[in-house]
Amino acid sequence: MKLARDNKSVEKQILLLPEVVNLEPIPMSMIIENIDLLTDIGFVIEPFGDGMVVVREVPALIGDSDIKQIIIDLGDDISSAGLPSSYNAKIDLILGNIACHRSVRSGRSLNETEMNELLREMERTPNSGQCNHGRPTSISLSLKDIEKLFNRT
Repeated sequence: MKLARDNKSVEKQILLLPEVVNLEPIPMSMIIENIDLLTDIGFVIEPFGDGMVVVREVPALIGDSDIKQIIIDLGDDISSAGLPSSYNAKIDLILGNIACHRSVRSGRSLNETEMNELLREMERTPNSGQCNHGRPTSISLSLKDIEKLFNRT
């Protein structure tokens, strides 16, 4: 998504049924305040009555994610942590939060094809060794480390 934004080639997906999202007052004001920023990364969002927004388009790359939850969490994250002053830092923070929603969550089982696809994507992705919050996305264990875990040394 960052690459598409940098190349000004963000593909949008028009929603057949727009998503209406209810928001608390502070997150609502943060989403409304940053509508232009969200438009730059592929969201088309409009105010829709008291405490609601309607999402008409989303970045194509977010696929079948829970759009309502992304908007709710984005409003909550922005209102609690605030946004940096620089435009690029704002965009990076928002895209990082969206990336967290698209990540493979703990406990989710992947088949072999999904695992291989994920590893190939990590090889192509800059900074894939850590998540947006700085936590590692993978670790390396030597045979000796594994043997220790099974009391084999």
